[in-house]
Amino acid sequence: MYNIIPNGGNITIQLSTSNPLGQINSTGIYVYTLPPPIFNVSYAYPTPSNGTQENIWLLGINTNIYDNTLGQYYCQIQFLNQTSNQWVTIANSCSDMLYNGILQQYAKLDSNGYYSIWYRVYSYNNYGLYQYTNPQVIYIAQNAYNVSVVNNTLSNTQIQGIIDSAINNSIPVVVFPPGVYLVNLVIDPQGKNITLLGQNAIFEPANPGLPVIDIKSSNVTIQNININTNLFAINVNNGVLNIINSNINSGLFGINVKNPSVVNVYNSTIKGNIGSIYGYIQNSTISNTNIQSSVWGVYINNPYNVIIDNSNINGQIFGVYLDGTAINNTIKNSNIISKYIWNKNK
Repeated sequence: MYNIIPNGGNITIQLSTSNPLGQINSTGIYVYTLPPPIFNVSYAYPTPSNGTQENIWLLGINTNIYDNTLGQYYCQIQFLNQTSNQWVTIANSCSDMLYNGILQQYAKLDSNGYYSIWYRVYSYNNYGLYQYTNPQVIYIAQNAYNVSVVNNTLSNTQIQGIIDSAINNSIPVVVFPPGVYLVNLVIDPQGKNITLLGQNAIFEPANPGLPVIDIKSSNVTIQNININTNLFAINVNNGVLNIINSNINSGLFGINVKNPSVVNVYNSTIKGNIGSIYGYIQNSTISNTNIQSSVWGVYINNPYNVIIDNSNINGQIFGVYLDGTAINNTIKNSNIISKYIWNKNK
């Protein structure tokens, strides 16, 4: 219809038929109103807000398209060449994950000590409608880290190889774009740092009998990742684990800590049918976290310097169980629902 009345408006329709005898029959006259065409593109979360500062070379751009013409639409992600002041098409896409070299190519070191990258999205449809998003700027620190990026079409073996390579090459961030990943990952940084950074990423076990993530040594951060499994979600053998803005749902143990380790959990949800957080934890903080379990919400053996703050814990049988020798532990500003809060030292 927009090919006939490109600006919208009323269109009158009548259907007439005739036969070889010259007889004509017509329908009534119908008037339809086609609304004016509306087309726009806008940034969608989690696109960084204008002026965001980052310490990794990563830019995820997401957009929403509204097009009431039901036409075919297209997008281009564009960067500003700050030397020539010209916009350059980087990707023919409405949403994309851009990182490392392509960002460094268009970055300019500003007087504030950060690299600036200007970006926008140009979108258009087959009826000639188009729009640009407002230009945005992201600032990246001079000492920002390169990242590795995977996708959910890769096998567990391929993803494991990327993580191992990132650790060996001191690339401390591996990014998981949106999708479901079938994995049983063994993470062994051996004193180096590694962050698994998700964006609406879901981990499920490739082999249901193995942990989704098995951490052998420090220092591991899991951020913005959801883990679903009927058995073991995360095993920690040694080291430091940081869980940030993540959801863990396990049929047995959410976080199972086998040897004395640091386990910090922030702004997350941990569900383990037998135990949500279970094992040998020291010098750790659990904050702004929801914990649910049929048996143990939090079970800690020989806890030392553990803080549980501003959290909701539903252990049904044991909300918080401090076993062995408990020294200098604090539970504050938290709601605990269970039959028992247990510290055998008291």
